[in-house]
Amino acid sequence: MHLVRITLAGPARSQPHTATFTDLLWLHARPEDGIQHIRVAASPGRVNAIFFLTEPDVEIVSDLARRAILASPGLAGWAAT
Repeated sequence: MHLVRITLAGPARSQPHTATFTDLLWLHARPEDGIQHIRVAASPGRVNAIFFLTEPDVEIVSDLARRAILASPGLAGWAAT
């Protein structure tokens, strides 16, 4: 199992609920992404997400974050950094 970490940045006054954000990522995950576990920590304007994957592929995680953000109007202004 491989660990990949990404940070998402958004509006300074916005702090997503960690469980909701985790659920959102799972909702947009595909079986071929090889994601085993997701852990999320949020603070105002920032989300740190740690993914445990079958392969060490940062691009899979970045694509997943982009899909989740694009599909969620409540995350307008957020982006993976």
